[in-house]
Amino acid sequence: MLNIVAVEGALPDPNTVGPGMGALAVFVFLLIAGVFLFRSLNKQLKRIDFDEQSPSAPTVDSEGKPAS
Repeated sequence: MLNIVAVEGALPDPNTVGPGMGALAVFVFLLIAGVFLFRSLNKQLKRIDFDEQSPSAPTVDSEGKPAS
C-alpha cells in the first residue's frame, strides 16, 4: 500500500477529507427505505386478526405441567 501512495503523490490533509456525497446519498437512501419498511410493517400488523379474549399464555399447575 505504501508503494501505491508513493506513486500517486502526497496524501490529502486528513482534517479536510470527509465522507462525501456518496455516503450522504447512501444514508438518505437507507433512511427512506427504513421509513417505507416501517410503514409496510405497520400495515401488515394491522391486518392480523386475533381473538383478544383467549389467554395469552397457557396455564400451568404448580408442578409445571399444562393444566387440563
